[in-house]
Amino acid sequence: MSTYVPPPPPPPMPQRSNDSCFKWGALGCGGCLVLAVLFGVFIWFTAGKFIGGAMKDSMQVSKDMHNLRQQIMKYKDDNGKYPDKLEDLVPRYVTSPSRLKLSTHPEGPEYTYHKPGPGAQPDDVLLEYNLTVSAPDGEKVEVPVRMQINGRTRQGSSRVTPARRTSGQPATSGGD
Repeated sequence: MSTYVPPPPPPPMPQRSNDSCFKWGALGCGGCLVLAVLFGVFIWFTAGKFIGGAMKDSMQVSKDMHNLRQQIMKYKDDNGKYPDKLEDLVPRYVTSPSRLKLSTHPEGPEYTYHKPGPGAQPDDVLLEYNLTVSAPDGEKVEVPVRMQINGRTRQGSSRVTPARRTSGQPATSGGD
């Protein structure tokens, strides 16, 4: 017989217990994911109607301002000068005075028109509208939306030239 002794068997692999880190980590991550999804759904249904309404009105203001700007530019091309006030566009360029207001809120104010002066720049403001947005807490917030002469729309603060005036007041700059 030989004196060879086989090596001892490897030690047994430790078994994971039911309270292992892996199990509790997976449950914790999964639980956080479920809570995040539920929170997202809650926000979607509660704040979504406010955000959705504001986005819809904001897009409509931009669309209406674009159409009104086109009519102002047609007036300028036909007459060689900008109109003194928005009402000068009715009825030849704009069918009725109600078209001088936001189409989704015809009871609201008219767009504010800033007649460009002789040294007007393309980024000067031509039209302006203060969009009123309802916050989820019920507070009303006004967001100014401005259309520049070049047709770009800006929300929030931007340069207004000449000084602000309402659409019904005559221009003070005297230029075209």
